[in-house]
Amino acid sequence: RRPPASSMAQGAFRSHEIDFLQRQNQEILEQLAHVERERDEALSVIQGWEEKEGALQAEYDAIVAQIERTNNELEQEQQEANAKEEHTRVLSEQNRHLLELLEKEEATAKEQSERLTYLRSEVARLLEIEKDFDQVKADGEAHVNAAKNEVMRLTEELRGVRDLAE
Repeated sequence: RRPPASSMAQGAFRSHEIDFLQRQNQEILEQLAHVERERDEALSVIQGWEEKEGALQAEYDAIVAQIERTNNELEQEQQEANAKEEHTRVLSEQNRHLLELLEKEEATAKEQSERLTYLRSEVARLLEIEKDFDQVKADGEAHVNAAKNEVMRLTEELRGVRDLAE
């Protein structure tokens, strides 16, 4: 005995509906796997930028320390130059017989001045490096933030897809 036609139609409909739902489930799982791969790639990019940021921060700290040392040297040399100039003036006033010593001190002061000029140029160069570093750091942070935003967006899309699947 054959089942009624409506029962066969219902069975075919259910079978078709199950096939449809299985295909839809497979598509969702493939999309989920794709999103998870993209998330892993984004996390890898973030990790790379964080490593670069760490290296740049160490370089920046070294530059800041060098600037501080250079500034201390500059201040010390300025104090030394000022002290020597004063000493030279006093010696000049007290004794004309020490003219040779005065000339020697003036030559020393000139060397100090040249050293001071060199140190100032070094400070300017290091400040330029610091500026470049700040720009690189800002760019790196922008890339990290963009990657984090993309991960958040993908996570929200994934949640949306999961919610739709449920």
